[in-house]
Amino acid sequence: AYVSCSPLIKSVMQYIALNLYSSIKVRDIVKTFYISETALRARFKSEMGVNIIEYIQRRKVNEAKLLLKAGLSPLEVSLDLHYYDYSHFYRTFKKFAGVTPKEYQLDMNEAAWA
Repeated sequence: AYVSCSPLIKSVMQYIALNLYSSIKVRDIVKTFYISETALRARFKSEMGVNIIEYIQRRKVNEAKLLLKAGLSPLEVSLDLHYYDYSHFYRTFKKFAGVTPKEYQLDMNEAAWA
């Protein structure tokens, strides 16, 4: 899907990747790219098949998995990735990963010893 994206959506995805360790707000993205929020949401959804908020959440959860594998505590990960609070990180992680951050980390540790 990425290859067929417009230059705008590729740039937005790059912006998101470069800002994973900060609080990413759609209003900041629209200011950066001089596009209306409605237009950005519509174009992103049509080109990527997911809405922009879900895309950001998935990217952050994938990054969180790497940090958890590296041994950071779930609380450290939520702080590093600028989640609003720990419970928001916990709920978002569980929604996309299917397990809690701690369960994910324990599963990874057990897999490493298997």
